[in-house]
Amino acid sequence: MFTAHTARPEQWTDAELEPFLAPLREPARARAASALYRGFILREVAFIMSGWYRKKRLTTPTAVLHGNQDASIPAAFLGGYQNYAPNMTLHIVDGAAHYLADERPETITAEALRLFAAHPVSA
Repeated sequence: MFTAHTARPEQWTDAELEPFLAPLREPARARAASALYRGFILREVAFIMSGWYRKKRLTTPTAVLHGNQDASIPAAFLGGYQNYAPNMTLHIVDGAAHYLADERPETITAEALRLFAAHPVSA
Protein backbone atom coordinates (compact mmCIF):
# COMPACT_ATOMS: atom_id res chain seq x y z
CA MET A 1 0.00 0.00 0.00
CA PHE A 2 2.72 2.49 0.87
CA THR A 3 4.70 2.13 -2.31
CA ALA A 4 1.66 1.81 -4.59
CA HIS A 5 -0.05 4.93 -3.22
CA THR A 6 2.85 7.35 -3.11
CA ALA A 7 4.23 9.78 -5.63
CA ARG A 8 7.73 8.69 -4.67
CA PRO A 9 7.95 4.94 -3.92
CA GLU A 10 11.71 5.17 -3.55
CA GLN A 11 11.29 7.33 -0.44
CA TRP A 12 10.36 4.24 1.60
CA THR A 13 13.25 2.08 2.71
CA ASP A 14 12.72 -1.48 3.91
CA ALA A 15 13.66 -0.32 7.41
CA GLU A 16 10.97 2.39 7.32
CA LEU A 17 8.30 0.00 6.08
CA GLU A 18 9.08 -2.74 8.57
CA PRO A 19 7.27 -1.22 11.62
CA PHE A 20 4.08 -1.07 9.55
CA LEU A 21 4.44 -4.53 8.03
CA ALA A 22 5.65 -6.55 11.03
CA PRO A 23 2.36 -6.44 12.98
CA LEU A 24 0.39 -7.50 9.91
CA ARG A 25 2.38 -10.72 9.70
CA GLU A 26 0.54 -11.84 12.82
CA PRO A 27 -2.71 -13.46 11.61
CA ALA A 28 -4.89 -11.94 14.34
CA ARG A 29 -3.66 -8.43 13.58
CA ALA A 30 -4.07 -8.96 9.85
CA ARG A 31 -7.67 -10.06 10.44
CA ALA A 32 -8.27 -7.01 12.66
CA ALA A 33 -6.93 -4.68 9.97
CA SER A 34 -9.13 -6.33 7.39
CA ALA A 35 -12.16 -6.05 9.68
CA LEU A 36 -11.43 -2.36 10.21
CA TYR A 37 -11.39 -1.82 6.48
CA ARG A 38 -14.59 -3.73 5.88
CA GLY A 39 -16.41 -2.44 8.94
CA PHE A 40 -15.49 1.21 8.78
CA ILE A 41 -14.12 2.35 5.46
CA LEU A 42 -16.51 0.40 3.24
CA ARG A 43 -19.42 1.39 5.49
CA GLU A 44 -18.50 5.05 5.10
CA VAL A 45 -18.23 4.71 1.34
CA ALA A 46 -21.79 3.36 1.33
CA PHE A 47 -22.97 6.40 3.33
CA ILE A 48 -21.18 8.76 0.96
CA MET A 49 -22.48 7.08 -2.17
CA SER A 50 -26.06 6.98 -0.87
CA GLY A 51 -26.07 10.74 -0.22
CA TRP A 52 -26.54 10.39 3.53
CA TYR A 53 -24.14 13.27 4.21
CA ARG A 54 -26.06 15.69 1.93
CA LYS A 55 -28.21 16.58 4.92
CA LYS A 56 -25.16 17.44 7.02
CA ARG A 57 -23.13 20.66 7.18
CA LEU A 58 -19.52 21.13 8.22
CA THR A 59 -19.15 24.60 9.70
CA THR A 60 -15.80 24.23 11.44
CA PRO A 61 -12.95 25.97 9.60
CA THR A 62 -11.28 23.12 7.76
CA ALA A 63 -8.37 22.72 5.37
CA VAL A 64 -8.24 19.62 3.18
CA LEU A 65 -4.96 18.78 1.52
CA HIS A 66 -5.05 16.30 -1.31
CA GLY A 67 -2.19 14.96 -3.41
CA ASN A 68 -2.63 15.48 -7.13
CA GLN A 69 -1.25 11.98 -7.72
CA ASP A 70 -3.58 10.21 -5.28
CA ALA A 71 -4.92 7.19 -7.18
CA SER A 72 -7.39 6.32 -4.40
CA ILE A 73 -9.44 9.48 -4.80
CA PRO A 74 -8.92 11.47 -7.99
CA ALA A 75 -8.88 15.23 -7.37
CA ALA A 76 -11.70 15.60 -9.93
CA PHE A 77 -14.03 13.90 -7.41
CA LEU A 78 -13.44 16.53 -4.74
CA GLY A 79 -15.52 19.42 -6.03
CA GLY A 80 -19.03 20.34 -5.00
CA TYR A 81 -18.42 20.54 -1.27
CA GLN A 82 -18.89 24.32 -1.00
CA ASN A 83 -22.61 24.25 -0.12
CA TYR A 84 -21.99 21.61 2.54
CA ALA A 85 -18.73 22.95 4.00
CA PRO A 86 -18.64 26.72 3.52
CA ASN A 87 -15.60 27.16 5.78
CA MET A 88 -13.54 24.47 4.07
CA THR A 89 -10.70 25.08 1.67
CA LEU A 90 -9.28 22.44 -0.63
CA HIS A 91 -5.58 22.51 -1.45
CA ILE A 92 -4.28 20.25 -4.20
CA VAL A 93 -0.66 19.39 -3.44
CA ASP A 94 1.50 18.87 -6.51
CA GLY A 95 3.89 15.94 -6.54
CA ALA A 96 2.13 14.09 -3.72
CA ALA A 97 -0.24 11.15 -3.49
CA HIS A 98 -2.15 9.52 -0.62
CA TYR A 99 0.30 9.75 2.30
CA LEU A 100 0.78 13.50 2.49
CA ALA A 101 2.07 13.51 6.05
CA ASP A 102 4.96 11.32 4.92
CA GLU A 103 5.46 12.75 1.46
CA ARG A 104 5.07 16.46 2.20
CA PRO A 105 5.24 17.05 5.98
CA GLU A 106 6.37 20.64 5.46
CA THR A 107 3.22 21.38 3.46
CA ILE A 108 1.00 19.86 6.15
CA THR A 109 2.75 21.87 8.86
CA ALA A 110 2.55 25.15 6.93
CA GLU A 111 -1.14 24.73 6.18
CA ALA A 112 -1.98 23.74 9.76
CA LEU A 113 -0.16 26.79 11.11
CA ARG A 114 -1.96 29.02 8.60
CA LEU A 115 -5.36 27.56 9.55
CA PHE A 116 -4.76 27.84 13.30
CA ALA A 117 -3.44 31.40 12.98
CA ALA A 118 -6.55 32.42 11.04
CA HIS A 119 -8.88 30.77 13.57
CA PRO A 120 -7.38 30.99 17.06
CA VAL A 121 -9.09 29.02 19.79
CA SER A 122 -10.41 31.05 22.68
CA ALA A 123 -10.36 29.68 26.20
